[in-house]
Amino acid sequence: IILARRFFPSELAGQYAFVSLIAKAIIFVSSAIGKTMFPLSIGEFQSGNRNNDLLKKSVLIVGLMAIVSLVLYLTMPQFIIKVISLGSTEYLSASHLLFNLGLAYSFISLSYVILLYKLSQNRLDTYLCWGLIGILGLQMVFLSIFNESLVEYTYAMLSSSLLMFLYSLFLIRK
Repeated sequence: IILARRFFPSELAGQYAFVSLIAKAIIFVSSAIGKTMFPLSIGEFQSGNRNNDLLKKSVLIVGLMAIVSLVLYLTMPQFIIKVISLGSTEYLSASHLLFNLGLAYSFISLSYVILLYKLSQNRLDTYLCWGLIGILGLQMVFLSIFNESLVEYTYAMLSSSLLMFLYSLFLIRK
């Protein structure tokens, strides 16, 4: 959102920020799953239980919540924006961004759960953390390059979030 303010006029940046905040509901809800999973996973790890059942359940719950949200974002974006903006039509012109931003934040939410699990299992080392920092840097580059329109900017966000998710899937194997 900070970069959007730099690249776009105030009105467009405001629309992006508002729609992005709605899409982030996926992150807010899924963070509760991660925060619940984390101490349980630490307990399992300390007791010697090394299976991934807790991770699978957590990813499934977050994935299902994301799917429900995405279906709503896809089928009724204008309604959602209008309700959350208390009837204002100021942000409706950015409603076409809601699904793609929701998808981006879904990838981030799933990555969050996977990374928390890896952290709880004491399986994140410095080398792997540098990969995460590299992906975040790549996200900044994408957003700095692809900013001709809000749609392009949203695709840059989606692409970098997908890379983060794919990297977190790679981490499961390590």
